[in-house]
Amino acid sequence: METAEARTAKKRRRPRTLSGLRRARDAAALSQQELGKRAGLHQVSISELELENRGAHPSTVRKLAQALGVEPRVLFSAEEVDET
Repeated sequence: METAEARTAKKRRRPRTLSGLRRARDAAALSQQELGKRAGLHQVSISELELENRGAHPSTVRKLAQALGVEPRVLFSAEEVDET
């Protein structure tokens, strides 16, 4: 049986969803396929992340942020992306 402490630790390790990914990709005028190529990820992975069907690991967040030319924190926010 799993303890409450073990469940809490598991929740802390769970990757976060990227609620701002779609907005950042749209602002960069990139398709999912093009973003995937730039970030070294498959288009299906980009789709799953945008739909928030899965969370992203820190290395994935860094790859996506670099490919989009934004700070990683932008990908966690559904707020508008500053295109300056």
